[in-house]
Amino acid sequence: MSVKLEQFQVVKDFLSEDELDLAYSYVMLVPKTGIVDDQIPNSPSWYNDPLMQVLHLKHWHKMEELIGMKLIPTYCYLRDYKNGAILKKHTDRPSCEYSATINLGYQADEPWPIYLNDLDGNKHTVILQPGDALLYKGIELEHWRDRFDGQKYTQLFLHYVAEFGPYKEWAWDKRKERSLSFS
Repeated sequence: MSVKLEQFQVVKDFLSEDELDLAYSYVMLVPKTGIVDDQIPNSPSWYNDPLMQVLHLKHWHKMEELIGMKLIPTYCYLRDYKNGAILKKHTDRPSCEYSATINLGYQADEPWPIYLNDLDGNKHTVILQPGDALLYKGIELEHWRDRFDGQKYTQLFLHYVAEFGPYKEWAWDKRKERSLSFS
């Protein structure tokens, strides 16, 4: 395994071109009936969408290699941000100990930055191109996005916990059913 993830890192081309094309094309076709949650009221989202679960599990061992430890999947989340969306500064819940946020595609003049405060309080601006991922410790690092001025920005979130870590009880997001495995 590689060196343990300290706080965050950007991984260029995390998704292959074929995976990216499939995922973004799928989002363009999926009914716009995703849930609308309180975090981003005008942007539909999908918890454990079946196709996104396939990507979540397919990249499980890649995440272990990049993070540097054995992980257990918790859940994946797909969000289709719309014009005017704002992601307020926050940290994530325990099932997001190790996360990847992946730009699937956008309709805007330029990619939409995500901001993080590291553990020393320093602000970092991260720009992801389609297919790129930001790996980060979601429960430790504050992160946010300012107002989105484009039309559409599609983001996939893959969440995991350390197999023997303090949040292992959140494996599979405490769901009784388990998804298929790509072991």
